[in-house]
Amino acid sequence: MLPGRFVPQDIERLRHARLLSALRGKAPKLHAARTGNTRTVLIVENQDVAITNAGLVSEAFDQQCEQVQHPPDDIYLVDTRGSGKFHVTQVRRARRACLRLGEKLGDWQYMAAELQEL
Repeated sequence: MLPGRFVPQDIERLRHARLLSALRGKAPKLHAARTGNTRTVLIVENQDVAITNAGLVSEAFDQQCEQVQHPPDDIYLVDTRGSGKFHVTQVRRARRACLRLGEKLGDWQYMAAELQEL
């Protein structure tokens, strides 16, 4: 037995379709819950860093947010590689594409056990 991985030929189309589906499902709910001077935040999970990175997700969201009426103000990507650590990257800020990882290395890295009481 030789295990292997493959990437679908149309991965970018599939990525864009999945992110658009998330936006269409969540953006109206976030907008409806918004009150006063608050911001809407969408958090998405990435379980496969081999084929997905924050830059690709940021670019895809930048394109897909144009297709929804009320896109979230901020979007965060949480990397859950299975190591018990969560790596957070902000991929959209104030309705614009960005890549923010914190001020210094490890700023936005959390152990799963640390988050259980939140």
